[in-house]
Amino acid sequence: MSPRDTGTAVVVGNDGRSRCWWAESGNDELRRYHDEEWGVPVHDDRLLFEHICLEGFQAGLSWSTVLNKRPAFRKHFHNFDIARVARMSERDIERMMGDPGIIRNRSKIEAAISNAAVTRDLMKVQSGALDELIWSFAPRPRTRRLRSRDDVPAVTAEAEALKNNWPVTIAIVDDGANLLMLQRLDGAAPISAHIAPAKAKTAALGRRESRIYEEVINGGRVSFLSAPTLEGMLEGGVPIVKDGQVIGAVGVSGVKSNEDAQIARAGMAAIGL
Repeated sequence: MSPRDTGTAVVVGNDGRSRCWWAESGNDELRRYHDEEWGVPVHDDRLLFEHICLEGFQAGLSWSTVLNKRPAFRKHFHNFDIARVARMSERDIERMMGDPGIIRNRSKIEAAISNAAVTRDLMKVQSGALDELIWSFAPRPRTRRLRSRDDVPAVTAEAEALKNNWPVTIAIVDDGANLLMLQRLDGAAPISAHIAPAKAKTAALGRRESRIYEEVINGGRVSFLSAPTLEGMLEGGVPIVKDGQVIGAVGVSGVKSNEDAQIARAGMAAIGL
């Protein structure tokens, strides 16, 4: 029996409990997370550190995948005890790389250990510093109750894609076109993981939206196709501009070009630019 869609921001599960629609799109662990953790303020340092680490491992994957692997992560990371994680060695990393129960990405494992050391040092200087730092980025409380899915704002590029059921890859680069983040959503075509960074690179180096180059080429100036550093001359790359300076770019690939650009602009709006 399938969950009953109420046409609002919630659906009624097979157990008769009302949940946000996304919670019923996964398994029991995703539903448990929705019922017990999602939306609950966290001020415990260990839990905050755990969430930071898991968010890092989630990049390019679904949150449901991370939740399914969380028990194995907790085992390897000593239940995310900050001091113990900070002391983990190369031998520990090799052991984790051999466990299919986790997301085996060496860079992400090393980042978690490095972040633990930084967090440990931060907390030595000021008790509660991690909690204070994390919550300084919290958005203002919502004043209007959401009554339908359309009322839910897409505050990130990922949220915009998920809201519209668009399987895409999202890339962020710095002003020199160096890749900072790559996230491939469930269902996105593998080739999108190559096209999205190329679009972002074009927008960053060209200091303008990548669609401009597509329009120029479509207008007959095919010489742009031989530009040595511009690879993604398709709509979907948007420069990140702050105080009149391009500081990076967002590139999206996976759906129609105008929809790719819509997702990229949502990412811009999320950071207030």
